[in-house]
Amino acid sequence: MTFDTYGTPIDWQSALVAYISNFLCSKGEDINAKTFYRVWYHGYALPAVVNGPYMPYRRLLQMAE
Repeated sequence: MTFDTYGTPIDWQSALVAYISNFLCSKGEDINAKTFYRVWYHGYALPAVVNGPYMPYRRLLQMAE
């Protein structure tokens, strides 16, 4: 049995938003954490995964041998 752990048993997004909220508060910033996360994820993180250096898992395993 396998699990897709991203968003299935573990809610990563809510955890990240909570962390960002605490971090921004600790810095005295009055920024909406959900908006910050959405802008960061769609503007930076997701494009880096989609367009960034990509290697099929099979190829990665071949290099690790």
